[in-house]
Amino acid sequence: MKPRTTAPVELISQFYEEKLYTLSYDLHERYSHLLTGMIHLLRKEEDLSRLKELISHIVDDMKGISNEVTPLSLRPYGAWPAFKRYIQEVEKRFGVPVILHKEGMFPVAGESHNLLVFRILQLIIQMIIEEADTTGVEVRTNEDHIIFIFFSDRLHFPMRQKELLQILQKETNMVLHHQRRGNLWRWTLAKEGME
Repeated sequence: MKPRTTAPVELISQFYEEKLYTLSYDLHERYSHLLTGMIHLLRKEEDLSRLKELISHIVDDMKGISNEVTPLSLRPYGAWPAFKRYIQEVEKRFGVPVILHKEGMFPVAGESHNLLVFRILQLIIQMIIEEADTTGVEVRTNEDHIIFIFFSDRLHFPMRQKELLQILQKETNMVLHHQRRGNLWRWTLAKEGME
């Protein structure tokens, strides 16, 4: 019997279901509690500066979640500015610094691939942050490749959403390679033929 393969639409659907679940959790657990705190402050008629501070925090947090899901800078400015904005939110949420170095043009083959390249970068950073137990990530990019450098004691990484990553790589003509020397990892996303 032939093994079942997952359709691209199903893989994309799974990716978005995971994002929607996270968004739903945040709405329920974070914002409902924050808004309840506002109600209590209003009942006590305490200092309005605390209330203003809480409202500012909620607004900033909601913008952060929005930028994690899809930065608004993606369509007008492209994958690199959106990725930089996304990284700022990842650093805030997980406390893992990500250092970005851009040397020359960012490897995107036209506007139609901006979203796909952004999703690949988003998946890679998520895999590193969630699985590597690292204290920081360095991202270097030029017109041919994007390199993710980090330290981790892991010997291998479970490739969550591996099939989706493969589809995104195929659609953008990019390939992801992994190298490990001791606990130093180097993941390279390169244009096909440039690896």
